[in-house]
Amino acid sequence: MKTIAILIFLAAFGQEAIACSMDLPDPRADARNADNIEVGYVVADRWPDYERHLLSGKTGFVVPDRRIVRVVFTEVLKGRLTAPQEIVVPCSSPAPEARERVIVLHSQRYGYHLVPFLSPDYEKALRAALSQR
Repeated sequence: MKTIAILIFLAAFGQEAIACSMDLPDPRADARNADNIEVGYVVADRWPDYERHLLSGKTGFVVPDRRIVRVVFTEVLKGRLTAPQEIVVPCSSPAPEARERVIVLHSQRYGYHLVPFLSPDYEKALRAALSQR
């Protein structure tokens, strides 16, 4: 079974988005604070800084500082189903990988912010919190 990568909505923690924050997720707060919660699959990724380096003709090693994944949504848990989105993966994490199932939380204030969090229990707790609303 593929690893489930959970994308955490940082606004749930009441702080500005911090790219490499590794705060533990709070499914109840996420269910309460997110405007939209969707399930989908990563269908592609790109490393724009690395691509720019390659196209520049410069030599030498470069550490990519951004990774962007494209997610196609298949299920809505809260809000409405939206078009595919490109989402920046903080810390240029290699997770989630292409074809992995993900949960994406979104708010009008913070947009699509995510932190990969590998926990099968998070989805179960999130669904339970949403059903209690």
